[in-house]
Order: sequence, then C-alpha cells, then structure tokens
Amino acid sequence: MNARALGWFLLAVAPVFASGWGALEGSRFTIWTSDSEPEARRALAGLEEMADGMAALWGPLPAHAPPLRVYLFGDLAGLRSMGAQGYSKGFFQSGPDYDAIAAAAGEADSIRALRHEYVHRVLHRTARRLPQWLEEGLAELYSTLSRDRAHWFAGQPIPSHIEFLRRARWVDFAALERMHLDEGLWFRADGVMLYYGQSWALAHYLAIASPRAAHFQAFLDRLMRGEEAAAALEAEYRMRPQDLLREARARVQQGRFAVQRIEAPAPAPRTEARWRPLDEAEAAIPLAELAAATGYRPEDQLFLDALRKAAKGSPRARVRLGVLALRRGDKSAAEAEFRAAVNANVEEPAAWFELAMLIRDRQGPASEVRRLLERTVELNPAHGEALYLLAMDEHRAGRTGVAVALLERAARALPRQFAFREALARVYAGLGRAHEAREQAVAAQAAARTADERAMAKGLLRELDQAAAPRISSQRKPEVTTPRGWLEPARDGEAQGVLTHVHCGDPVVFEVLTAEGSRRFRAQPARLMVSGRPQDAPFSCGEQTARPRVAARFRSPDRLVQLVFLDPSGN
Repeated sequence: MNARALGWFLLAVAPVFASGWGALEGSRFTIWTSDSEPEARRALAGLEEMADGMAALWGPLPAHAPPLRVYLFGDLAGLRSMGAQGYSKGFFQSGPDYDAIAAAAGEADSIRALRHEYVHRVLHRTARRLPQWLEEGLAELYSTLSRDRAHWFAGQPIPSHIEFLRRARWVDFAALERMHLDEGLWFRADGVMLYYGQSWALAHYLAIASPRAAHFQAFLDRLMRGEEAAAALEAEYRMRPQDLLREARARVQQGRFAVQRIEAPAPAPRTEARWRPLDEAEAAIPLAELAAATGYRPEDQLFLDALRKAAKGSPRARVRLGVLALRRGDKSAAEAEFRAAVNANVEEPAAWFELAMLIRDRQGPASEVRRLLERTVELNPAHGEALYLLAMDEHRAGRTGVAVALLERAARALPRQFAFREALARVYAGLGRAHEAREQAVAAQAAARTADERAMAKGLLRELDQAAAPRISSQRKPEVTTPRGWLEPARDGEAQGVLTHVHCGDPVVFEVLTAEGSRRFRAQPARLMVSGRPQDAPFSCGEQTARPRVAARFRSPDRLVQLVFLDPSGN
C-alpha cells in the first residue's frame, strides 16, 4: 500500500472508532450509530414501520429468523470501511447467528436505504432465490411502504428514479438480467441508477400496475421452482419480457403509477426507545462483529487493535477476535480465542461452531466436534450449517429419521442453501419419498448460484425422473434376466484413493488422490456407473469436504466408467 493510499485508508477508517457512537434500543431493533440521536430515532421509526408493513404484505418472518443488528454510519467513509463499494449507500449481510444492515446517514434517502435492505432480509429469510434484478426491484418497490390508520400503501412513486429513467436509455431484458455481474457497475453512478431504477419500474409494473398483476404470486412461484424468468413472464403475463419493459417505461414517461392498498389494523403503540452513548470500548465489539461478518480486509488490523484494547477479558470480545483472526488465515490464533471463549461457556454460537470446524479440518476427535456442534444448535436452533453437519453424522450412523428431521430444519433456516436442498432430495429418494425428493431437487435448482450447481441440480432431476419412469416390459420375458445395472463395465484399470474434487463441466472430471499422487478421470454422467454410494455423500461441484474413499475404474487412458464408494477399511 503506497503512502497516498494509506493516507486515504486511515481517513476512511478513522471515523469508525472515533468518539460519539451511541445505541438506540427499541423493542425490536437496536440502532448502533456514529450519527445523532434524532437520526437514529428516524431510522428506528422507519424500520419498525417497515417490519409491520412487510409482515402485512409479504408475511411474517419465521420464528427461527436470527435477530437483526442495524448500523448507521455518520458518513459514507465509515460505511465503505466495512466493505460497501462505490455508490452503494447500504448493504444487508446474513449470518447464522444474526443478520446485519448497514447504511450511511446524512444522505437524501438514508432511511429508505435502510428500508430497502430490510426487504432483502425478508426475502432472504422467507423465499427461495429470485433473479437479482427482481430482488432489487422489490426492495425498491417496498422501501416506500406507508400507512394511514386503516391501510398500507405499496408502490408510491420514487421521484429520483422517475427523473433519471425519463432521460435514460433503457437496457433490454437480457442485459438487465446480467447487469449485477458487472463488477464495475457499482462505481458508475449512472449504471447504479439505471439498474435500480429499471428494476424498480419493471417490478412495480408486474406486481401492481399490470392488468395481470394478480398473476404476480404465480410468477414468483414459477421462479422459485427454478423456471427461467423469461419463460415465467410469458406464461403468467402473456407478453414477452421486452414488451413488459416497454409497458413499464410508458408508465414512467406518463407518470402513471398505481398504488396498492391493503387493509391494516390500527398501529400498535410504540414503547419509548432508550438512547445510550457508548465509549470506544463499548462500540468496539459490535463494530468488530460487523467487520468479521463482512470478510477480511487489510484494515481489520485496526479493528483487532481496538478490540484487544476493549476486550478486557470479555468472552464475547474473544469470539470476535477469533473470527477476525480466522478471516486473515491465522487458524492457530483463532482456535486459541475460540477455545478461551468456549471454556468461559460463552453463549455465542459462533465460538462453538468455528471451534468445531477448526478441529474437524485438522481431523481432530469426532466426539469433540459433535459436542461443539450440538452446543451450537442449543444456542441457535436455526444454525443451518451445524444442523446439516449433524444430519450427515446421523445418516452415517444409520439414524436416517433423525437425519431427515435435521436436514428439514436446516433447509427451513436457510431456504436458499443449495447443499441442504440437494442432500435432502437424495435422502428422501433413498427413503422412497419420490415426490418430496423431486420437490427438493427443484428447490436445489432454484437455489443454484453457479453453473456447476445448476448442472448438478439438473443431473439430480434427471436421476429422479429416470428412477420414476415406468418400465416397459416385453410380452415375452426370458426365464432369467440380468439387470443392466448389475453388469460390470469393461475396464482397463482401477485406482483407489480419496475423492478430493469434482470439476463439473462437459465432461465431468473426478480428481482422486491415490498413493501414487493425484489422478484425474473424465466421465459422462449418463454413462458412469456409481455403486456403494452412501446417501450422506452427495456430489457437489468443487472440493469434496467428506473426502470419501473410492475405487475409480477406467478405460485407458483416463475415461472413468465406474466409481465405487468404499467403506473406510477399503472394502
């Protein structure tokens, strides 16, 4: 880092730990802020109204949703020190133990930015994955929710979007679907305004203004079953996506914006929120928690230094020190901090879970890993990753019923997690619950974020459909029939070892670590025989964390024809 960059960096981060932080504690939310008490009260009122409005419009958050932490920085420099990029005015960060929303005060639409991020929290916790443009469009659409004593109102126009869109050159639907993939987008003001504005205009038309707006929920249902957005739009709105965009643009040009009205009970009385100034030591822990949640950056050393100064033996602070150490790759320091916190019986699930993962990664005692995971779930019954790992452990032990219950809880806690859906589909299939298996496979397809995951989901659906297809038998059967699947494929050799990676593509490449070194085998999934595969060893693209022992049977030089899963003894 050169001197000029370092100077900018210190200026950007300095406000974070400056004096003047305070906490406004309401009945549902606490606002941590380096701005003023009046600004914090405006933010709290806006979020409390938003929570009530989204519950009425979209449905309540599930009971197992983790608590929300809200950070309101005094300026954009503080927000950017936590990872916000370019022209971003806020962000939402999910986590197993809590969700976080952060925004910068002092902007023209700071409170609406917080409300926008709250919609992302609701979508993340209640819905399967939607196209990114639609998630942003809905977050903008519902950020203006308002009410009188008897009704909620959704779809109020956003003047800044209207002004910009009337003079902007809109992109076509295919380009809109891809805009979020442009990493430079967030550093171009016009690009950000076009993306959010056009997404808002189209979402507004689909959900409220279209003559077929009553089909909006059916459109969402199709998306959450994994259907492509263009096909789902044509099916429910009877128009091509480009024509729908044209209609949305016409509404913007004409200033015609329908507003949805929903009956609402009288607002409940609010309890008075309590304002509490914080010294640097008190502010350090929640700020370090946010820094840890948003990933490692070079400036984390400042957070570490401030946190060590503030910790004074606090187990909660040691958890955050451990997480920050883990983010920078110092596993030994992280384990020491987590172990100290666990020994103090800290009621922070992250300490127990991260310690379990560190012990598991170095192949430590399985009994200790399980004990730590069980304590994680005691502290956070909706910790999806801990539930998933415990489910795999139960399945290996032959307790399939317990495994299914744990996987179902994991999928409810994190409905957008591909691995949970894929594992649950395979376990259901193994139990003969074909309908539920296919439903979870469809959910896995909708949750897929990468090309590899989409390929895996499609392959899983093909497997399930082939298993469910009726068998057509000839009228005259031989006395003895050998099923094709029982025939051993011809092979030229066999290599035994540990399956370390699956590189999804065409063809799929399986990487096996043998005694002689790593070997790679190519395979076409439709022609590959797989046998001895346990239900708790589902394929996932990339590194294979379970590292099962396998025998790779191949035709020269590297065409895989059969993959046999072996038990740990090699049989």
